[in-house]
Amino acid sequence: MAEPFTPEQAITQKNLWDKPPVKSGILERRKFGGLIDRLVDVNLRDVNARDPEYGQDKELIRRQRRILHQLSPNIIEELQGHLQAAHNEQWHEFNEKLMLKGEVFERLLEAEDQLYDLFPETIRPEEETEDKQRVGETILGLMQNPGRFGFDDMDSLSNPDLFSIRFEGDSYIIETSIEAKTHLDGRTRHQLSDMGFRRAINIILDKINSLEDSSKHGLDGLGIGGHAIRLSDKYKQSITVPRNTQITPNSIGRSFGTKYAMNNEQTDRFSRDLQEMESQGLLKKACFSNEDIGAITDFFLDEINKLVEAQK
Repeated sequence: MAEPFTPEQAITQKNLWDKPPVKSGILERRKFGGLIDRLVDVNLRDVNARDPEYGQDKELIRRQRRILHQLSPNIIEELQGHLQAAHNEQWHEFNEKLMLKGEVFERLLEAEDQLYDLFPETIRPEEETEDKQRVGETILGLMQNPGRFGFDDMDSLSNPDLFSIRFEGDSYIIETSIEAKTHLDGRTRHQLSDMGFRRAINIILDKINSLEDSSKHGLDGLGIGGHAIRLSDKYKQSITVPRNTQITPNSIGRSFGTKYAMNNEQTDRFSRDLQEMESQGLLKKACFSNEDIGAITDFFLDEINKLVEAQK
């Protein structure tokens, strides 16, 4: 069973994307900058070699470079720690590159949001008091990873990557959930259904709002006698996909052979639902294509392997 946060650890947990704690200092900023420039000038250029529009889009390349430079200088060590933790938890069904690709995409979205306000609906430090911001960030950490707070029975729930939260009266209101998706398929359809993210969020909220010993889980100010957390009556779900994602029936994975498998009619309907989400601004496209993310993942995985060899 995972050890829950102490109250102090939980309150100061400001990492919304759940990066594992790592030692810093192995990659200096200058070395990191050179690493990123090589990634942009060689790896991303090569993967887009057959796309003449990419080379001509100087603004896109500049934006990608800025986003990559925004990543933590310790990104290699952090990703190494993430892989190790994921391997320990999922050793029986572990796909190293697939696991890393999803994490890399989330890190890229975090950096893009910091620079270009990709998710304006999320809370900003300057918009709330320090106490409200701190509790709001604790709620985000709780929703993303209940096991870190001692709720291992809810760790298997399918939870979104990020939430927008506002403070109203004595309650924290979850208005929007945000999920990063490199691939749209039957599992995505399930997650966006009433039995997906919405159900998982409600299960967690019911548990937290009924807590009598919230401080033991690092959740001071919540539970019985504290602030309630509830889902907005106008709750919305948002997803962010790579910039070249096509929203058509033929581009959506059917998930054959799984419990999320879709027939033609279901796929057509899901495609229309996604197009409607895009028209409402609830489906956003990131700065990086799927091929970009794959190349970045390969690059980081190669650097991780070099680091592992150097540590032997």
